[in-house]
Amino acid sequence: MGRQQEKTPFQKWESKVADDHHIRLPSFMMKHPNYISLSPRAKELYQYMKDWAYYKKSEFIYSASLAESIPILRANGKKEYIKLMSRPAYYKARDELISAGFLYWKNKPTAQNGKHKHEKGDKCKREKSIFVFVDTWYSGKPYSPPKGKDDDL
Repeated sequence: MGRQQEKTPFQKWESKVADDHHIRLPSFMMKHPNYISLSPRAKELYQYMKDWAYYKKSEFIYSASLAESIPILRANGKKEYIKLMSRPAYYKARDELISAGFLYWKNKPTAQNGKHKHEKGDKCKREKSIFVFVDTWYSGKPYSPPKGKDDDL
């Protein structure tokens, strides 16, 4: 049986929240030319996506509405929502992360599957976007799953 490690508390200058968490942005990635060449918006979106997917593995659901409404904690302890970026800015940053190999859009709408689910007697239901963090950013190329292996991420 493994030993339980105590969490190292954040320094005073890092966070005032006792049970806060951090996102991992390895030094190797931060100094890599493919990360450095991302736009500031794409870097910011990547960090917020990492924060959103904190307890999940590499696969997570994210949407433009999440980028439009980011919760922040004010000095008085009250939670407030601010706009991180507009929808067009989100779409541009998301597409940049995908084309640079940082993200894969697992259920991206195509001409074959459409954008909406149609159920008998129901209105159109929009599918939630499922993203996966991928490692093809080393090469700067978008991820493309082997045929029929989309679920192996």
